[in-house]
Amino acid sequence: MNIVVISPTPPYNSGLSYYTLYLYSNFSKHHIIKIITNRDSNIHGYNNIFILKTFIPGLLAPWSCLRKISSLSIDILHINVEYAFLGSWLNFILLPLFITIAKILSRAKIVITLHGVPNFWSLYHYLEWMTKFPTFISFLLSFTYSIFSYISISLSCILSNAIVVHTDLMKQALTLFISKRILYKIHVIEHGSYKPTSSMEKAISDKNTITILIFGYQRPSKGLKTLLKAVEEIGLQIDGLRLMIVGKKIHRFFEKNTVILPSTHVKIEIIDKFLEEEILDNIIRKSDIIVLPYEDMFYEVSGVLYRVALFGKPIICSNIPRFYSCLTDKVDALFFSPGNHLELADRLYNLIKSPSLAKNLSRNIVKKFSHMTWEKVSRKYEKLFINILKSS
Repeated sequence: MNIVVISPTPPYNSGLSYYTLYLYSNFSKHHIIKIITNRDSNIHGYNNIFILKTFIPGLLAPWSCLRKISSLSIDILHINVEYAFLGSWLNFILLPLFITIAKILSRAKIVITLHGVPNFWSLYHYLEWMTKFPTFISFLLSFTYSIFSYISISLSCILSNAIVVHTDLMKQALTLFISKRILYKIHVIEHGSYKPTSSMEKAISDKNTITILIFGYQRPSKGLKTLLKAVEEIGLQIDGLRLMIVGKKIHRFFEKNTVILPSTHVKIEIIDKFLEEEILDNIIRKSDIIVLPYEDMFYEVSGVLYRVALFGKPIICSNIPRFYSCLTDKVDALFFSPGNHLELADRLYNLIKSPSLAKNLSRNIVKKFSHMTWEKVSRKYEKLFINILKSS
């Protein structure tokens, strides 16, 4: 099977970059896989995987991809779509045009993985909170963009052979604005769970220190400010707290968003760079609690959650769609209201003071996410691709 994938890869700042790498590195070696990606990609091909460095993210990226598609032999064209498709929100709106031309050029079966489902209230919340626009302006922009997004996705569903989403909640959101006649095209395939690497380094936590970890590319919607306030609050009650902030461009984020670090005796450690898998794995192993304090309301999933789940660390996260669609409060995670630092501080305190609670959360999340490893997710994609080709 000749599979051509359209997706960004590192160093592009998106979880989708890593999604594509993990997914296709677990595909059968019997398939030829060609990934059309950004020109500055630092990924190299191997075995049956070829990296075609093609586009510069932005409005011209789709046309660069189409030129490349026209020169390839393709059975399955797998298009990975996020809100800023190929680096631009406008590309998302023009997705049906892209699919139409791609079908004509390639004559391939087209599968779209939709990594986020448009939703009016999610966008309204984001614009009002992030841009500080007046309510009327935020409402008008959200309404207008949502209408165009719904039309774009509806037409894309009609033009493609299959649409993949990651959760039942995402599928439910899709069914609100697409024709019932094409519901059969929607498939739920979970995001893959990362398997920790084997390590020669012993991950031994300091018994006198409680390490709270947050990691990933930082932007205002990730809730770092909320976590810092919560840590300062709880630092007055518990000794030996250590907050680790790991990711890229963290210092730049601090400067742009006037972030104030806790003034208490909480130890703050910042690692502001890309880390190799094994190094990051060891940091996760040595942590005691992982916090995901995101504040957006988008209908998607968190790649960070699936990156850490199988390490068996207790997780505290905000009660938003990307988490409550795949986690259960007090069963495999603890929820708190997004942006509420006092509630987050309370969850941290209870978790630190209750080892049995931490143990139960850890056991349950490993049990749930062990059924969603990248190997299993890749097999589901392969089965879907084969069935589509057989049905033609």
